[in-house]
Amino acid sequence: MKKKIMIIDGYNVIHRIPELSKRLSNSLESAREGLISYCKKWRMTRRDISECYVVFDGDSSVLGARSQVARGIRVVCTKTKESADDRILNLIEQGHGTGEYVVVSDDNKVCQGSRRLDAKVISVSEFYGTLTTKRSWSRRYHETTRRPHFLRKRKKKSPKV
Repeated sequence: MKKKIMIIDGYNVIHRIPELSKRLSNSLESAREGLISYCKKWRMTRRDISECYVVFDGDSSVLGARSQVARGIRVVCTKTKESADDRILNLIEQGHGTGEYVVVSDDNKVCQGSRRLDAKVISVSEFYGTLTTKRSWSRRYHETTRRPHFLRKRKKKSPKV
C-alpha cells in the first residue's frame, strides 16, 4: 500500500481561510503558526495521511531551525528565486511513484501541474471544511443522542438525619 503524502500551499491557504488571513494583521508568523496548528489537529483526525508538507515562499531563516514542527508535519521553505508553486511540483516529481500525493491549493498553476503528475488536488475550502464540518457534525450527533431529561435516572437523595 502506498503512503499518502499531503502537500499544502502555505500562503495560498492562509489567504483563503478568513480566520488565518485575519492573523496577517498581527504578523506573518502568527498566520503561519495558525496554519501549522490547524494541520496538527487535522492530521490527528486523518490516520491515512503519513506525511504532511506545508510549503512557504521565502527563506527558512524566518522560521528558525525547525523544519519538522510535529510528528509527520514538515515545514518547507523555498530557496532563493524559487516559488512555492515550483517547489510543490518538484516535491511531487521527486517522490513520483513512492506515494500517493494530495495537494491543497486554489492556485491554477499548482492544481494543473499536480494533476499532470497524477496527484489528487483538493481545494482550500474542502481542506478547511473537513475539520470544521466534522466538529459540528459531532456536536449535532451528541445533542440528538442525549436522552431527554424525563428519561434520565435521578439521583436518590439521602434522607436527612
